[in-house]
Amino acid sequence: MRKIIVFLFFTMTLAFHSSCSKDGEADGNNSSSFLSVTVNNSNHSAVKLNKSSIAIPDDSWLTDDIDFASRSGVVVENEAIYALTEDGIAKINRENGQIVWNVELCDFPEGNLCLYQNTIFTSSDECFYAIDKKTGNSIWSIDLQHPISTTPIVINNKVIISDESKGVYALNILNGELDWFYAIVEGSHNSIPLFSDNKLFIASAYGMIHTINPETGAKINIYKTCSDPSYCSEINTPIMLVDDNLVFANVSSDVFAITKEGTVIWKYKHPSPTKIQFKGIAYAAGKIILTGRTNESKDITLCIEKTNGTLLWQYIHGNQNKISHPMIVNESFVLIGSSVGLDNLDINTGKLIWNKKVMKASSSSVYNQCNSHIAVTDEDIIYISTDGNLVRVKL
Repeated sequence: MRKIIVFLFFTMTLAFHSSCSKDGEADGNNSSSFLSVTVNNSNHSAVKLNKSSIAIPDDSWLTDDIDFASRSGVVVENEAIYALTEDGIAKINRENGQIVWNVELCDFPEGNLCLYQNTIFTSSDECFYAIDKKTGNSIWSIDLQHPISTTPIVINNKVIISDESKGVYALNILNGELDWFYAIVEGSHNSIPLFSDNKLFIASAYGMIHTINPETGAKINIYKTCSDPSYCSEINTPIMLVDDNLVFANVSSDVFAITKEGTVIWKYKHPSPTKIQFKGIAYAAGKIILTGRTNESKDITLCIEKTNGTLLWQYIHGNQNKISHPMIVNESFVLIGSSVGLDNLDINTGKLIWNKKVMKASSSSVYNQCNSHIAVTDEDIIYISTDGNLVRVKL
């Protein structure tokens, strides 16, 4: 196995904690389990560190012997990393980057993965799988006949997943049998479902938020971001919970804050001539952080005040249309992966604290670009690069 040793230097310790556990809540007692998507989609550390700075970290690794799925995140649990590849899923030794097992699935994965107890739930093109985390063996699988690009969540012994062309499925976690189905004709792309107050909130490609009863699949409410849904812009970010309200953004420069009943609290429209396709969202310390791509092919991060939607600051990273989902750490720092490597921004000012990049030896290209989710723990930063490499920076 080929492995590249990467030396990166940091001035702070980062932590990020969550788990895909029962009823959509994070298991705050299991500090060994880390995901790249958090409970309530806040993308903020749930574990406070006992120190704010560290010395130069040890060297880290970057694997390039397997092509990993550059649009997906990773699951980190104890000494294992679980990550999707271009044709399947793999378990990797966290310390040295060696492959423990590598399983081929039906096709190229576009979605994300979720760890629940001893099972990994994930998708590969149109197929959805329950996989034993110890062996990589398939427990069950189902062909949904439509591409899947979202993240599954587990609620009351049901795993919930939506596809791009048909709707939402509630499957029995033990055998994959269909419990209920909710039709969304236009499908759901990229946006991660949210479970709160015994309600399931899912965004559609036509700019609507569907509120569903997670036990029966019955419709509770539909919120429309514009009067004619056929012309509404796609909601592309996860739906995030902020002070018991829903916050999300679309591909047409709009950010919305609404109540769970669908009443608009505020709407932010990024001023012309810049247009933003929003992608990622995070929240902490009264600030909403969004990442996206502009019509000028620039990678951009915005900070919006949670109460009234006022723009506080914005930061341009690079100009190659490559940007990760944001990760907030300790309510102070915003970690962003982009075409220029890893950036650490001050959450209050938007000022760059540091940028860390790994250059390819044979060219001037940045080796550690990121276009997906970043997992941050009190020990390391782990993500998949745009070249399909798995990167671990040891803190």
